[in-house]
Amino acid sequence: MKKRNTRSKTETCAWEGRDELNLAEFPIALLSSRPNPTQKTVQFEDRIWDKQADRHVTRKLTIAASDLYGLPTTLDDEVILGLIQLTRQNDFQHKRVFFSRYKLIRLLGWRNEGKSYARLETSLKRWLGVTFYYENAWWDKRASAWVNESFHLLERVSILAAGQRTSRNTSEMALSSFMWNDVVFRSFRAGNLKRVDMELFRSLGSPIAKRLYRFLDKRFYHKNTWEFNLKELACEHVGLSRSYDTGQLKRKFVPAIGELEEQGFVCSASPEDRFTRVKRGVWQVEFAKARKQGGGSKTEDNPVLQSLLRHDVHRPTAEKLVSGYPPETIEHHVQVLEWILKQPGVAKPRSVAGYLVQSIREGYDTPIGFQHASAQRSCQRQRREMATHSPENRLQRRIAGHIAALSDTRRRQLEQTALASASRPMLEAYQRAEKQGEPLLVNLYHRLILEEHVGRLLAK
Repeated sequence: MKKRNTRSKTETCAWEGRDELNLAEFPIALLSSRPNPTQKTVQFEDRIWDKQADRHVTRKLTIAASDLYGLPTTLDDEVILGLIQLTRQNDFQHKRVFFSRYKLIRLLGWRNEGKSYARLETSLKRWLGVTFYYENAWWDKRASAWVNESFHLLERVSILAAGQRTSRNTSEMALSSFMWNDVVFRSFRAGNLKRVDMELFRSLGSPIAKRLYRFLDKRFYHKNTWEFNLKELACEHVGLSRSYDTGQLKRKFVPAIGELEEQGFVCSASPEDRFTRVKRGVWQVEFAKARKQGGGSKTEDNPVLQSLLRHDVHRPTAEKLVSGYPPETIEHHVQVLEWILKQPGVAKPRSVAGYLVQSIREGYDTPIGFQHASAQRSCQRQRREMATHSPENRLQRRIAGHIAALSDTRRRQLEQTALASASRPMLEAYQRAEKQGEPLLVNLYHRLILEEHVGRLLAK
């Protein structure tokens, strides 16, 4: 039995991950761990019934690689899943994401060694050179239709060497960054996402099991039992070779399915029950979602769902929102709605439930007044924490004392340095408040940036 690593509460949140639904439908990488230098393209396709078009349609995905880096491998596929988790941490707000290579390597479960850093850099460069051609195979959630799209997943990657700093005048270490293509980022923003158990995903050993898990996890949202044509599932949705006969496909599948059974993801079944012969050369494979034994959280125990139901959102709609959007996004819009309902002189929505649903789906802007109230609460919370005696709050008291002892000239110099080295989210909040003409928020963020900078100096 593998020993599970203990993680902080912050790290645990990252493991309650998200997966983009299109990227879970067809393979986006080879199952091998190394690219084949002679293979530059790979193609997957299937045939489905399109309810909207009222006919069968053929969906096709073609992946073309650059000559320099070749086709993506199973490890590159995991890197993309890791990048989605990094993007989720800022609530899918920005298509350019800044990150620490060390943290990404930890998230992926790779060893913290030079080989892992080199592998990560190669993977990111490989993705820049890979082009995807979706023919009736990219689901556009806003249009509710299968569409044609051709694009790169990543448009830009900046890798900064270890020890490199943002500038000569600051002690803050620089972050690497990547930028999503507009097509993929629009899909994120439209909520074309599903939850993915990153702990379970990382526990799987074989690439086939990992690929099968992502595909089945998407399908189990609609119903708990599925039958698939074995060859189509294995070759077009998992990525096994089309040259394999039925016996070879089953031999490849059995160990991978065994991993999913051991993890309690699918119900156990003998090979005789799992695989069914339809006719000569045609076999089906069946999967049933395993029910979680004791300790599994019931729908009624989900606080995010309950917050939607409390505001009269129809249960099926609420359940779709919970499955399609990050909990933090839903909780934020619920808090904004409750703030609006309490404010005197502020127009109230005619339909509370309708407004809440649309605000989540459309990503309504946060009212300035709510931002101010939220910042004030943050400031008050910091002051309360400073009154306690933990090491962190002793540092806060040192920060306050250090700032109070500064001369006016020294304080102005320190403020300029602090702004130059401020973290990106804090700096953006400060600049937004400045642009919107909110002096109270400007002063608040200005002080928080200064305290953050002084804290780094004193912590050395």
